Amino acid sequence: MHSRLFLGFALVLYIATRCYMFLQTEVVAPTTGDAGHYYIIAHNLASHNIYADSPINIQTNTDLATSPPTAAASSPPSASATWRPPLWPFVLSVWMELTSNPYWQMILKLVFEGLLLGFLYLMLQTIHFGTISIGILLCLLAIEPHYLKYSLTFLSENLTALLLVLMTGSFLYTVMANSRRATWCCAVFGGLAILSHPVVLPFVFLMVLVSIAHMFKIKRRQVAFFSFVLFSLVVLSWPLRNQLVFGQGLFMTASQGAVFSKGWNDEVLAKHTNTQGDLLDEGLNLSRYADLLSKFDTDPIQNSSIMQEATLRYMGDTDLHLLVKMALWKWYCGINPIPQTLKPGMLEAMGSIFRVFYLGGLVLGVYALVTNKFESNTLPYWSAWILILVFSAISIISIGLYTGLRFNSVYAPLNLVMTLFVILGLRESKSKKDLTILSVAK
Repeated sequence: MHSRLFLGFALVLYIATRCYMFLQTEVVAPTTGDAGHYYIIAHNLASHNIYADSPINIQTNTDLATSPPTAAASSPPSASATWRPPLWPFVLSVWMELTSNPYWQMILKLVFEGLLLGFLYLMLQTIHFGTISIGILLCLLAIEPHYLKYSLTFLSENLTALLLVLMTGSFLYTVMANSRRATWCCAVFGGLAILSHPVVLPFVFLMVLVSIAHMFKIKRRQVAFFSFVLFSLVVLSWPLRNQLVFGQGLFMTASQGAVFSKGWNDEVLAKHTNTQGDLLDEGLNLSRYADLLSKFDTDPIQNSSIMQEATLRYMGDTDLHLLVKMALWKWYCGINPIPQTLKPGMLEAMGSIFRVFYLGGLVLGVYALVTNKFESNTLPYWSAWILILVFSAISIISIGLYTGLRFNSVYAPLNLVMTLFVILGLRESKSKKDLTILSVAK
């Protein structure tokens, strides 16, 4: 009875925080920035079933009766729209089919996130996760500042964060209960997370790889093979679509060249921070090579390849010592929990506190694993390893490309839950007494 009351309290707290944020925010259709770009793509998908990022003027039947069809009557998908990963525009377009009012679209977004949390609740119940445990998770998500910050935006961060949590829940069920279906769910949720925000690719790949390896270890090779095929089909579906539509090779987004260029150029050491990395000049490397600059035109897909080539040339022409300094600086910025450019607001201040807390959870997790504080194949044991995998994935992206506080925010809810389990595991280890919250059926 008490556990159900606590779960009810957690649900009320979660809804109350969203309602408060909703009442404090003026919800309007975004017209600029990343949110505006997602919004126009979703609008074109809903209105014309075309993945494009420019206004589309489709002729009506009346127009066609008085004049022959023009190119506008069958507007093709635009290459510039592939600058964005596809999952979020497609999800957003479903709500646009139901209403054109941004206010109600935002309500549908919150409802959708609630449904994903409901699915997580059912998943946790399946592995006999305690009602109090689930209530604590809801309470934590209700106040997590990064998750709150992006709740009322038309950005993909929250969707990605929830997909990572669902993938991790499936992963835990895979390695702790040897579940075949959980292995497949891990592959699907992981693939969808990449299609939502490709910055999570290293983490997702590592998690899916471990889940598949676990199935090989317990002699369930068919399950492992099918999981690999399932993951590959989900992740490669969009690059294959891009090749079929544009015929310029397999690629996830047309922004790959720009991201690569921003991560390696002469401005990195002077201007890159964990809040400003995305603002560096993406054309800096290209301006060094006249032969490549002459090929640069209005085709964003071709331009992406040209930028990648220019950046590779720049790296080849640059002293190795300087490249190492860039890599170490970007890595430091990527893991630094304190914003290098301060921003006002309560959520920003809370975000710094929570990120320090997550870093502390990582340190405690490493300490617990090194000193054998956790029994193998327990919830705290895997939570510690998951925190290490998150840190490793952020390090890989930081060094190879670049990252910052916004990109890292997709891991915030997951970091919060895993840090909690590590702390509770250490408490359990110290008291020599089992904690109900950490009990999971095997």
